[in-house]
Amino acid sequence: MLQDAISWRKRRQPLEADLAQMEIESRTGKIFVSGKDKWGRPVIIFNNECQNTNDVDDQMTFLAFNLELAIKEMGDAVDKYVIFMHLYDFSLLSSPPMRSTKETIEMLTKCFPERLGHCILYQVRKKER
Repeated sequence: MLQDAISWRKRRQPLEADLAQMEIESRTGKIFVSGKDKWGRPVIIFNNECQNTNDVDDQMTFLAFNLELAIKEMGDAVDKYVIFMHLYDFSLLSSPPMRSTKETIEMLTKCFPERLGHCILYQVRKKER
């Protein structure tokens, strides 16, 4: 697992991300660190409705950038964050590419396994048309 995490970190380089590209990825608010919960853990919001780019590599770097940002926001007694996934109208047609979904899961389980405090899936249902 450690070798996988090191290999991923060399490939993604989240601490050396191109800030101009991160600004483009962040414009719609698809992923952002939004304050802290009552235990002082940073809250990372994933909003499925706000996708604005198609480059999976940039999206994954942006996710890694936000995970690193959340770690920097932790206080001395905090070592975990909360992920809040807003999944309203999430479906196979609106979901990210499988490559993106797979790397997101690998990132959370292999590269940052000790950091996830809770993952909340919110409004997992289809919009009524």
